[in-house]
Amino acid sequence: MSSQGARAPERARGVGLIELLVGMAVGSIVLVGALSLAAGQAQRGASSQAHALAMREIEALERLLQRLVRQAVPAAGAADARFERFGGDAGLRFRTRTADGAERQVALRLEAGVLGIQFDGASWQALHDPQALRLAAVSFAVQDDGDEEGATPGCAAPRPPRVQWRLEAAAVGGVSIPVQARQIQVRDVSPTVGCTP
Repeated sequence: MSSQGARAPERARGVGLIELLVGMAVGSIVLVGALSLAAGQAQRGASSQAHALAMREIEALERLLQRLVRQAVPAAGAADARFERFGGDAGLRFRTRTADGAERQVALRLEAGVLGIQFDGASWQALHDPQALRLAAVSFAVQDDGDEEGATPGCAAPRPPRVQWRLEAAAVGGVSIPVQARQIQVRDVSPTVGCTP
């Protein structure tokens, strides 16, 4: 036989074992990268959603506290002793006037990360969803305007006291969010009889 007539054995067409293993390794690397990117996006989305929910809860708390404090009335037999702090600075007790004109004793306090309210000595109720907002600290400060800064010139009685509240840090749905410090100063601006503010 001549050398031209002999043919070399043909190589089989298809994917060999080595090519298959290399392809699987590259595919696995791409898949792991894509999955970690998707997981990161989902986590950021959940964190953003939890933060937005917490901020809505905080804003709702602010509106409720403003409404309650603005309607505060002096305790019976007291000239203008409207607010009493308890539990350090974490609790506040006062009387408020409801929409129908009735007066109610109100108490606010922080317990186990939840700001609670109590009306007329009844059981405590949460003011926010504990699954959406967990508070680390709440403090109330009462500024009695018997000092020269708050007194209305030419008026026999000083302006009503002002209440400031502050809340700190929240953990929402297991996702930590940065410390949020919110301050509100609320004044009862109803003038005393015979006074012009």
